Order: sequence, then C-alpha cells, then structure tokens
Amino acid sequence: MEKEKVITRLGKIISEETNLTPDRIESGMSSVISVLQMCNYNKDNEHISQIQRMKRDVKFFTNKNISGFKVYKTFKELKDAFINLVEVLIEEINEMGLPEHKIEKSPGVSLTVTQHQNQTQEIAISIYLESIKDELTGRQMNEIKEILKEIKDIKDIKDISIAKPQVIEKLKSFGGDVLSNIIANIITNPTILASF
Repeated sequence: MEKEKVITRLGKIISEETNLTPDRIESGMSSVISVLQMCNYNKDNEHISQIQRMKRDVKFFTNKNISGFKVYKTFKELKDAFINLVEVLIEEINEMGLPEHKIEKSPGVSLTVTQHQNQTQEIAISIYLESIKDELTGRQMNEIKEILKEIKDIKDIKDISIAKPQVIEKLKSFGGDVLSNIIANIITNPTILASF
C-alpha cells in the first residue's frame, strides 16, 4: 500500500471517530490495526498493542457488567488518546515512510532473495499449506496425502484431471465448515489481504 493512501485512510478513520459512540469506535480501532498490518507493521508493534489495549477498554464503556482494571477513566479520554495515537502514526508515516516488508523464514520453506517470482510463489504455497494444516485433523491430512500421493504417480495429464474430483469429494466429506475455514484463513492472511 502506498504511503499517501495509508495516510489518507488513517485520516479518514479518525475524522469519522470524532462523533462516534463507544459502540462504533471499536470498529475504527480494528480498521487502523488492519491498515497497519497490511502495511508490514509487525503484530507486536507498540502502536498496534496500544490500540488493542484501547479496544479492551472500550468494552468498559459499552458493557457495564465488566469488571477489572481500565486505563481510561472516561470515554472521551479514550477517544482522544486513540485520535492522538493515529495522528502520531500519520506523522511518523509521513516523515519516515512505511516499514519495509520483512520475509520471515518458516520451517520447510526456502526463500531466494534474487528470484522474486520464486519468492512470491513459495510464500503463497506456505500460506496455503499452513491454512490447510490449521483446519484439518491429522487423520484428515493423511487421507488427503494418500490421494495426492496417487496423483503424483500419474504421468498422463488426463489422469490427473480424473483424480481432482477425488480430492474435492474427500474435502467435502470433511464438512463445509472445514472448507470455509480453509478459504477464510487464506483470504484473511495479511500477505493475501495486501494483494486485494
């Protein structure tokens, strides 16, 4: 995402927040976190952590039955702190730019810095595999691996297209929730979201 677009988006979010109630400001906070994550901010970034703490405090102003420690005494104080934090973010982005994209190595995936196309493909494959592994049980994963093993042994491309329905049927047998969750994990991955 380009620096100017990010600044415009963040500015729009806080301009909308000035008249919002506690029930609606939480969605603005979530939007800021999403924008920052799409711009390569690490999920452990201090700004993101502060906004997440603010989101927890919003619940004190929307649900009177919550007990515990809150940082902000009034909703106005919370809202002002949120707006101030986003203004600081805009200033930082304007002066220093967006963080550079850092690619972290994960087990089983090798990344080649000099070959951008391979890098992108390997990252995408890693995202797909992680999403599938997150949703399937060990037994389900083994069943899919057996079908894929048979497909790998096929030399004729026509036979591979015959094997595809086997994979589809097996995934359907696991239930619609499994398929929906796999697709949702892929789509909501920050790397994939950034390309939409």
